[in-house]
Amino acid sequence: MADKAAIQVEVQQAIAQVLMRIYDPHFSEHSYGFRPNRSAHDAIEQVLEYLDDGY
Repeated sequence: MADKAAIQVEVQQAIAQVLMRIYDPHFSEHSYGFRPNRSAHDAIEQVLEYLDDGY
């Protein structure tokens, strides 16, 4: 019998994948929170680039 925790993780991942396909296109390109392939470090790097550009 499979571990209940493992099954729960698989179900959560499946739901997250479906929801990400639905909602991700509606997020701003400037959004970094909880986005795939984006991190707080990426956001800080972008801020530093804006500062260098004079914003």
